Amino acid sequence: AGKVRGPHRFDTLDVLVPKDDDYDVLVSTLEDLMDIYQEERKQWDPFSLFLQFHWADLGKEFHRESRLSSNEWIALCDRANVPMKKSLLQSYFKEFAQERDIMEEKGLSLMDTADLLAEVKDACSADNSENQNAGDQDYPLMELWNDLVDSDPVPAVKYE
Repeated sequence: AGKVRGPHRFDTLDVLVPKDDDYDVLVSTLEDLMDIYQEERKQWDPFSLFLQFHWADLGKEFHRESRLSSNEWIALCDRANVPMKKSLLQSYFKEFAQERDIMEEKGLSLMDTADLLAEVKDACSADNSENQNAGDQDYPLMELWNDLVDSDPVPAVKYE
């Protein structure tokens, strides 16, 4: 049997259990595994869990030889809703590979991908904070807030 690929490969598991005793053991074991999973999950940050899930969903295995190509990097960023153009994401990929002396054709390891994704996340956060700290004219939400405050017939906050 070959590997099952695609977005639905984790959805179901059909098991035939001929004896009631075996069924009870199976259910008990699955419940124990779920309890262990819930405890272990608390030790992982959401960023790592996100990357781990999508790494596997892209058909990647968890070993040193498994690499992410430039196109897969773009797909991963698309799944993460990274608000950057593909060309900018490709340039991040190329620059990162050059900085780490990684042949671009070889691709990035899981750890390298985590580092690059964190770098892109920081860049997006910096862009957002710059937008928020810009003048009212440059930040639509601040402009809306000021309009609401100015037009409020019963102001909750008085500005002096």
